Amino acid sequence: MLTEERHQAILRLLDQQSVVKSQELASLLNASESTIRRDLQELEDEKLLERIHGGAKRILNLGFEQDMIEKSSKNTQEKQLIGTLAAQYIQNGDVIYLDAGSTTLEMLPFLVKKDITVVTNSVHHAAKLGDLNIQTIILGGALKLSTKAITGSTGMDQLSHFRFNKVFMGMNGAHLEFGLTTPDPEEAALKRLAIAQAEEAYILVDQTKLNKVTFTKVTDLSDVTLLIDTCSPEIHAESTALGFLGGFTGDFISDWLKKEQIQTNFTPVREDTRINIKLKSETETEINGMGPAIRTKRNLSKISAGDIVILSGSTPATLRAGFYEELTQIIDDKQADFIIDTTGKDLFNALPKKPLLIKPNNHELAELFNVEFQTIEDILPFGKRLLADGAKHVIISMAGDGALLFTSEGIYRSNVLKRPLKNSVGAGDSMIAGFVGNFAKTSDPIEAFKWGVACGSATAFSDDLASAGLIEELIHEVKIEKISS
Repeated sequence: MLTEERHQAILRLLDQQSVVKSQELASLLNASESTIRRDLQELEDEKLLERIHGGAKRILNLGFEQDMIEKSSKNTQEKQLIGTLAAQYIQNGDVIYLDAGSTTLEMLPFLVKKDITVVTNSVHHAAKLGDLNIQTIILGGALKLSTKAITGSTGMDQLSHFRFNKVFMGMNGAHLEFGLTTPDPEEAALKRLAIAQAEEAYILVDQTKLNKVTFTKVTDLSDVTLLIDTCSPEIHAESTALGFLGGFTGDFISDWLKKEQIQTNFTPVREDTRINIKLKSETETEINGMGPAIRTKRNLSKISAGDIVILSGSTPATLRAGFYEELTQIIDDKQADFIIDTTGKDLFNALPKKPLLIKPNNHELAELFNVEFQTIEDILPFGKRLLADGAKHVIISMAGDGALLFTSEGIYRSNVLKRPLKNSVGAGDSMIAGFVGNFAKTSDPIEAFKWGVACGSATAFSDDLASAGLIEELIHEVKIEKISS
């Protein structure tokens, strides 16, 4: 790993943990402790961290702000994705406010064909909007040289006379307790007024701004809608969420997916969609509710040849036996592929229909065949057996030992990515998402496996679902080795 890559990894880890130990960094970054000590010294010289005995701690610089050039050069792909998402909220006829910032800048190319009026406090944005022939009003006032943003009382006075359908702005910090913050009090006042003058307020932040606090509070998180990218650009693929929803929890899920611009085709049920609880401490405790009664399968009616359908979860006790077999028959009749993420009899019965992928972990595999595994070599015959029984590809996840991919061409093993483990919820689902998203584009199971490992690991290393920035970082660390023909 290059020096600059190590420095960036150290700073990202400090963002997550506040304090890091030299020994931990040496292990994670595969470097000697003397190299890590030198890295920490260089970063301290740049005033990016403070060295302490045995490691380093984060410097909370409440008043620091990068200039526009520095901002624009960082996390560019994630900002582009957030900009693309934000532009989808704008409709013809809207009057919008765009404040100065590198993330709002990424919205501009997607505004070209929209009949809108834009008010902005950014000299940079105004010039680009003019080049795109978009009707633009720029606020007057004092120019902040570092960000090319207009601030001060003159701009505030002008802004107070406008009303907006929507405002879009960046922030330097987004924190659950301390809200949205920015280093400059005058910019904070302008942002606060713009939010107050709008029907809807959207805040565009990449992952580096989460859990950060700077000098001046703008508003609470509850006053705005946060737009954060949680997917890698390379795995973006057209998809539709299917399932059975009912009650308050069903409405919540449906509304959340719509807000995330995800297509849905849910089947309504009378009872409430269940709530599952994970209590995170030194150990994890699960409390899983009972699922609603399901008696229909009509939400597979719109699938077509070439689609990939992901069937996930154990069947509720109220559901008739053989339900998954009915679904796989429908999928087979429509010449589509399917992935099934379940265990036991439902998994075995699906194998003759040749699923594109199955993904039991090593414990589920052992339970499936009523055996115990002592070594990775013990697993190999049973992965091969799943192939022989009909699966086109098999992934066996093994937690701290990486993962195995079984294909007709051979058996492959991934390395183990090293970061602090934060979250077990959704890691397996993220692995499947990474695999199917890439496979749908490339038809290459090895490359898809690589993306699956990166996405699953990124979720395991995050407080929530995987982010584009972390996936991009991890994909370069994933190594796939062929271990058997």
